[in-house]
Amino acid sequence: MSDAHPGKWVFCIDIFTCDTDLLRTEQLPKLRAMRKIVADAANRRGQRVVHVDGTKMLTSPNGRTADLVHPSPFGMAEMARNLAAHIQEKMDAAP
Repeated sequence: MSDAHPGKWVFCIDIFTCDTDLLRTEQLPKLRAMRKIVADAANRRGQRVVHVDGTKMLTSPNGRTADLVHPSPFGMAEMARNLAAHIQEKMDAAP
């Protein structure tokens, strides 16, 4: 996508906080590895391709539904606020 639109911003969000983070299951190393893959790929693409840490988008324990995987309406609103602030910060800091 960034090759097709080199002047446009692309924000790549990795996996937001989920049950694996909260319950510390045996899948935690795999989850961390998947997040690192997204971060590394975004960081190789250039200044207008920005990695977004999903764990900083959904931070409240009230932000997930009972399955601890899907965001609740409160979580969706929190993610929107946090993402908008992150995008604004990056774009304001750009030369």
